[in-house]
Amino acid sequence: MEHLSDIKMLDMLGGHIEANERERYLSHIENCADCRKHWHDLRQVWGVLGALENDICSIDLIPAVTTGINHRRSNFFLYARKLSKIAASILLAAFIGYGAGRISMSKSPEKLSLVVAETSYLVCLAPGSSTGLAESE
Repeated sequence: MEHLSDIKMLDMLGGHIEANERERYLSHIENCADCRKHWHDLRQVWGVLGALENDICSIDLIPAVTTGINHRRSNFFLYARKLSKIAASILLAAFIGYGAGRISMSKSPEKLSLVVAETSYLVCLAPGSSTGLAESE
């Protein structure tokens, strides 16, 4: 038989194993030095823990849990509020920048005709143009 696991030994200590299976495990513990030492250690810990008087029924955890939940919830909403303000600021800056760019780039028809004329004038000064003004002599 293999060594007994901690779970099987703890089940035996807690009384969760049938009588015939318990007898079989106890006979293995008597014949196996490793299991016997481990069984002895677990029984000591079980006895010490069993001797402690802990009345956990009188402890009311509901206020502590609800306070923790409300604290986390309020932190989450504060964090979400900060992120939404940052996102709104970025969007506002983008729209203002786009609008300002559109306004600064709009040209009146007179200014547009001047730009076309300047471009045409510069083309006649380009090397290889039909006017020959840019050719060296």
